[in-house]
Amino acid sequence: MQKDKSIADLVAALHLRERGWVLVQPDPWDADLTAIGIARASDPRRLVYVSTFKMAPGRYYYECEAPTGPDPADYVVESEADDVSFDELLKAMTRHLSTRRQ
Repeated sequence: MQKDKSIADLVAALHLRERGWVLVQPDPWDADLTAIGIARASDPRRLVYVSTFKMAPGRYYYECEAPTGPDPADYVVESEADDVSFDELLKAMTRHLSTRRQ
């Protein structure tokens, strides 16, 4: 299944490999064509969930998630925002994905 063009365009604009980021695999949001998870390759459970559902072009919803236990459902949302620009999203992602777990 392919993601919505808004997600494909976002992934292309983020230059994931250059930043050391990866798409979360397997994709827990596979059925949601307007959502994706992005993490550092070395820390796949500390991720940023991004959605373009019902957003204007170039606008995003995100949640910065950090694990709190061994199960994938064990996580806390450290920050989130709705209807942000690409630049705001990138700043939040850079901040969150640069933070090391204690």
